Amino acid sequence: FMPAKQKVKLFRLVLVIAIVFVIIMFSFNTVVALLLSTYVANAAKQPNIVFVLTDDQDVEIDGQVPIKKIRNLVGQAGITFQNMFVSSPLCCPSRSSIITGKYVHNH
Repeated sequence: FMPAKQKVKLFRLVLVIAIVFVIIMFSFNTVVALLLSTYVANAAKQPNIVFVLTDDQDVEIDGQVPIKKIRNLVGQAGITFQNMFVSSPLCCPSRSSIITGKYVHNH
């Protein structure tokens, strides 16, 4: 058995440790909540971009006929480009240039 003075000291020590633990946990939860809220706020500010790249859409063989409905839906809710250029008229090198940002002769 412990004397009464030692019990009081032990109780105070346990109480101080518990208070410090609660403060640390509250601070940790607050920091985590702040970091998450900052991440969510930044994620909401980033643009939502869907880049659709198709192939064989030339006018000669009516390549755009199958995608008229899709083009109308995308154009109503977003942006369509009427005048665009590529670094190569071939599909694979052109796609590689779009993905890498390099000219055809560099990839």
